[in-house]
Amino acid sequence: MANMSRSVLIVVDMQNDFLAAGGYYDLKEKLERRHFKKAPPTPDEIKDALINRGGAAKFILRRSVRPRTIVTSTIDAIKEAMKQRIKIFPIRAAYGEKPRANPAFVTRHPEYYPCPKDHWGSRFIEPLEKTFARRPGRETLVQPYTSKPHYDAFFETNLACKLDAENHRGDRRNLEILIGGAETEVCVLKTAQTASTLGFKTTILVDCVASSNDGLAKAALEIFGKAFGEVKCWRDVFHRSGLG
Repeated sequence: MANMSRSVLIVVDMQNDFLAAGGYYDLKEKLERRHFKKAPPTPDEIKDALINRGGAAKFILRRSVRPRTIVTSTIDAIKEAMKQRIKIFPIRAAYGEKPRANPAFVTRHPEYYPCPKDHWGSRFIEPLEKTFARRPGRETLVQPYTSKPHYDAFFETNLACKLDAENHRGDRRNLEILIGGAETEVCVLKTAQTASTLGFKTTILVDCVASSNDGLAKAALEIFGKAFGEVKCWRDVFHRSGLG
């Protein structure tokens, strides 16, 4: 029987600009569809559409995100993790704050990019923020947010140090890293690969990740499962302890 006390759950980039209607990718995709039979949208058109994005009163999942159950499934996994006293490490993209660490798309378009600091788009989606809210009994479970300047949650952050602090036995193979979030083939894959390379036992929760490109997501999960770690449904992982 597995000891889930030696596990942590990392939730990557489930933010408005990636997942919500009115976010960066939602508006960008709408512009591209509108111009599909014409010339591609110009940078100025994209900039005008994105500059005042967000602010929706009610959370709505962006249409092109698949699977659409990502939010419900991830929240269910977080709640189960809390029941089993597993610590949750929320990771959020914060692009543009560290110029030398910026991803290529920020360098290409410095005027408009997803998840700028202190913007609606950089906030976790509303259902997740409510789940992360500190309540009696949860104070020590949901860890302070880690802001990352690049795809990899370990790059230019103290995430590895935080995880090492949870691993009282010293050997990183004794701590299992469970990972969910967006997007599967970019930030989730890169973070999971680094966790594995650093020596942590690493599992991507296949029903807690989202992508707008099914083909790339499938390939990313296949690569990870063959070369770096495991790919499993969250219920299969938590049920190993007999508590899920």
